[in-house]
Amino acid sequence: MKRSTKKKLIQVIWFLVKFNLLAIPLYILLFLNFSFLPLQNLVAHLSYMGLKSAGIRVSLNQASLIVIQGFKIGVIEISMDCTGWKSAYALVALTIATPAIKKWRKMKFLLVSLPALFLLNVLRIVTTIYLSLNLDPKYFGLVHDFFWQWGLIVAILGIWVIWLKHEKRI
Repeated sequence: MKRSTKKKLIQVIWFLVKFNLLAIPLYILLFLNFSFLPLQNLVAHLSYMGLKSAGIRVSLNQASLIVIQGFKIGVIEISMDCTGWKSAYALVALTIATPAIKKWRKMKFLLVSLPALFLLNVLRIVTTIYLSLNLDPKYFGLVHDFFWQWGLIVAILGIWVIWLKHEKRI
């Protein structure tokens, strides 16, 4: 095996080891049923503002959105899972585990990418509610579970890969 190929293989293995070690705190938080109400309230408030600006009749009660359409009222609870914290954690773990990039470059990337990911998550909530109200409520699960869950995974990996290309690592 060539020396350069061996070096790249070691980098890949080291990346996978670090990434998996960084998953341990995530699983601990999931086991402890981690929750942070101020974050839930912030996401609910930003989603409320987005829905309001889209012309949806909505009110806000802490982390709950009350959506009114005709004679129907729906309550949407912004749970901790809705905040996008796991997506942000995954992006941080991918970034930290990436080899051969200086820490300050990683921090600079995270300072830009995490707020962008946060706003994308709020957009996810707003569009899911908007589409389910304007199409048919039965499509809520399809939009939420399929389109946006997979869309967010693709977005995280896409943001990370674009950064790697920018850093000339791939």
